[in-house]
Amino acid sequence: MNLLIGFGNPNFSDDGFGYYVVESLREEFPSLHFLAPTSDLINKILKKEKVVFVDAVKLGKKPGEIIFFKLSSENLKVNNSKSHTLSLNSVLKLGYELFRDEMSMEIYFIGVEAENINTFKKGLSERVKRSLPEVKGIIRRIFSS
Repeated sequence: MNLLIGFGNPNFSDDGFGYYVVESLREEFPSLHFLAPTSDLINKILKKEKVVFVDAVKLGKKPGEIIFFKLSSENLKVNNSKSHTLSLNSVLKLGYELFRDEMSMEIYFIGVEAENINTFKKGLSERVKRSLPEVKGIIRRIFSS
């Protein structure tokens, strides 16, 4: 079984990118979730064949630009934060350390450079919205291979 997980808040424009991707593919893929990166995330991804995470990012790229990479236990780092929340990296690293034999075989991350994540506004900016078809195509290719 495959799993698609979107992150973000749809009430803050582009921050809801993961949510909008999940909603747009819900009928096509039955195993979709909209979650926050908490330790409970580990239970959701155990014993899955492929997992794809989708989120808005702020990396200084052009709004709407897509980043895509495969995650593995070797390229994950635990973030030391004073916050009570865990980063996706930290959650996945913990999963690999505690449940190595049960962790998903393939884990991918798709990020789209956000233009606006601070304004209370529903809907994506135009530049980010234009990346939706390409992101959905990447997800379809991952799940069909």
